[in-house]
Amino acid sequence: MTVDPILLPIPETLHSQRLTLRCPREGDGAAVHAAVLATLAQLRAWPASLPWAQDTPSPAASERWCRLARAEFILRQQLPWLILSREHGTLLGACGLHHPDWDAGSFAIGYWLHRDHQGHGYATEAVQALVAMAHHKLDIRQFTIDCDARNVASARVAERAGFVLEGRQPLPAEAGADGEILLYGLTLP
Repeated sequence: MTVDPILLPIPETLHSQRLTLRCPREGDGAAVHAAVLATLAQLRAWPASLPWAQDTPSPAASERWCRLARAEFILRQQLPWLILSREHGTLLGACGLHHPDWDAGSFAIGYWLHRDHQGHGYATEAVQALVAMAHHKLDIRQFTIDCDARNVASARVAERAGFVLEGRQPLPAEAGADGEILLYGLTLP
C-alpha cells in the first residue's frame, strides 16, 4: 500500500440491513461490560480464539478497552466495531478487522455476540458488512477467520459469509484442551 494507513478515510459507523457497526467510544464500557459478563461462560469455552475472555473484566477494564479500541482504530492498528441493533441501538456484541497487513491487503476478522442475540444471523451480517467495506473502500482482498473446531456456530458464520476452510492446526498447548483451530479464508478479486 502506498498510502499511510493512518490517512485512510475509514468509516467509524457502518450500516447493514439490521445492524449498525460503530467504533467503540468513551462511555461504552458499561454496556460492553454487561454484555461480556452475561456471555462470559460461553466465551471462555474458546480460550485459543478468545484469550481475553479468560479473565473476568471489571467495569473499568471494559471502559479502558473501549477507549483503547478507539485509539487503535484511529491509529489503524486494529479496526474494532460494536455490533448494535439498527432498530433499537441495543448492544449485540463486537466485531473487528484485526492484524492488518496493509501491504498484502489482508485482515483477520473476529466477532462475538451477547448470548441473548446468538442464532439470529447477526454475526454473519456483521462479517459481510466488514468485508464489503474493507474491499470497496480499502481495496482489501484477503480475509481470514480462525475458530476452535468445536465452535460450530462460529464456523457456520464463516461459511455463511462465503469463507472457505483452508486448513487446520492443533490448539495451542496453553488452550488446555486437545483439538484444532479451523482456518478459514476469503480472497476477493
